[in-house]
Parts: sequence; C-alpha cells; structure tokens
Amino acid sequence: MSLFGALYIGDSGLRTSQNALNTTAHNLSNINTIGYVRQQVAQSDSTYTNVSRTQSGYNVQIGDGVKYSECRHIRDAFLDETYREENGRYGFYDVSYSAILEVEDIMGEFDGAALRESISGLWVAMQEIAKSPSDTTNISMLVSKAASFVENATSVYKSFKEYQVNLNDQVKKAITEINEIGKRIDELNKEISKIEVGGLENANDLRDERDFLIDNLAGYGNIKY
Repeated sequence: MSLFGALYIGDSGLRTSQNALNTTAHNLSNINTIGYVRQQVAQSDSTYTNVSRTQSGYNVQIGDGVKYSECRHIRDAFLDETYREENGRYGFYDVSYSAILEVEDIMGEFDGAALRESISGLWVAMQEIAKSPSDTTNISMLVSKAASFVENATSVYKSFKEYQVNLNDQVKKAITEINEIGKRIDELNKEISKIEVGGLENANDLRDERDFLIDNLAGYGNIKY
C-alpha cells in the first residue's frame, strides 16, 4: 500500500469519527428536548483495492478505509405502536372516570345524597296523606317535601346543564387540538420528503417531532397511521 493510501485510510477514520462525535454532541444537547430520540452513526466499509490474485483464484484486497453510512433513528416501531394503543385506551378510561365522578358529585352521592333523600321524603309524605287526606299536618308535610324535591331536582338539572356546556367546550377544544396536530403532521411530512428525497440525509429531528405529535394524537382515540 502506498503512503497516500495509508493516509487516506486514516483520514476516512478521522472524518467518520468526527461525524459520530457531532451526533453524540447533538444527543447531549437535546437530552431535555421533549420527544427527542437518540441518534447513532452507522459506519460501513469503503471501497477495496485488488492487490493480487492467488493460485486458488481469490483476489487479495486491501480496504480503503471506512465511510459514514447513515445516522440511525433509534426507535422501536413495536414499542411505538404498543404505547399509542395503550395511550388511547388510557385516554378513554380517564375521560369515562372523570364523567362518572362528575355525575356522582352532581347527584349528591358524596355529600348526603340530597336528591335521593328528598325523593324518599316525598314518597313517605304521599303515603301518609293517602291514609288521612284531610289531616293538615300531612298536607303541610307533603307541601314541604314536594318543595324540597323540586328545589333539589332543579339544582341537579342546572348542574347537568352546566356540565353539558363544559363537555361541549372540552370537545370543541379537543377538536381544535386534533386539527392543529394533523396540520403540523402534514407540514412535517412535506418537510421530511424534501430532505430525504435524495436518499443522502435523514430528517431525524423532524421525525422525532412527528412521532411526538402522533403519540399525543393517540391519546384522543384509536388512530391508524
């Protein structure tokens, strides 16, 4: 091997190591970046030079060094799919649980069950007045229990109306967020295509942002991507 050939091998190793160090620095600088995934430089053999041919017919070759192959995106597709499926399931049960708690709170399950007690009291008053319709005491008790029931029922009705308005606002907000995520994913797809169309570079940082958005989108429901 010539002196220049040996120097070229050393030069290729230094250049490839420099790319790897740059990628390592990029990983360290983004260690607190939300959604960022570690990147790794892949190296491969460069070309070979045929030196001679043996009696058995095989060529004697000398490598010409190493070259930068690609910057890998260290991400597991199986884990991504599993996480997104479970994230959507968690979102469903979290919303359902919150709705149940709200309904229970409105119905008074945790503060004395006012509506249930007013219904029971009204039922008892109706039974008593059925026994003696002309008894003023029973009449007064029926009026009192009926007024209490109407008051509690009206309060529950108003609470349900307020909760319905609140739910409508939450749905509207969620739809806006979903549309914004979808719009940004579309923009990222176009940017990634522009960068990777030549097959020489991977838009890993943009892919990280897109994966993070898909993770968030999966929390709103069952998605296909």
